[in-house]
Amino acid sequence: PEVTVGPSKCALTGIDLETAGIAREVKFATPLEVLRSASLFDGMGMHAHALTVLRVGFQQHNDDILARVLARRSWMSGRFNDVLTLFAQPDLGIRGTNSEILVYRALALLGQGKNDEVKTIIDAFAKREGDFRAAAWGPVLQSLVADPQPTPADRLTIIEKALTEATNDPVLL
Repeated sequence: PEVTVGPSKCALTGIDLETAGIAREVKFATPLEVLRSASLFDGMGMHAHALTVLRVGFQQHNDDILARVLARRSWMSGRFNDVLTLFAQPDLGIRGTNSEILVYRALALLGQGKNDEVKTIIDAFAKREGDFRAAAWGPVLQSLVADPQPTPADRLTIIEKALTEATNDPVLL
């Protein structure tokens, strides 16, 4: 009999094949197991299932890498409210919530017109010396909430400078 990987992987991870919701509780042993499971779902084009695995794994392990991947993937999937809900109380201190998570939170807040909350993230980034992502994104975010708005040419210059700080940032690219 032919066995397909998708249904088997769903059974192993407790994810409903049809809805990508949680079908039953499954405990992931390690954050690496979470990332491997999410990667397998991605490889099969089952991206909603991968997001569910990442969310469950993050809730179980509260791991920084899982948090960053979950924030990035949620934002890139258009799940802006998930970013705001999952990271509702960020620590804006110098060694607080990872700057990558704050970037996706800021972008989600921009979409809701919550510029004052974005400005608090910009202020936090200004205090994070040596943090390449904060150095890159602070000016970019500032250009997005500035009043008056910079010209398109000026904004392009800001983004180009940011790319020298964070050369592989998937959103800046």
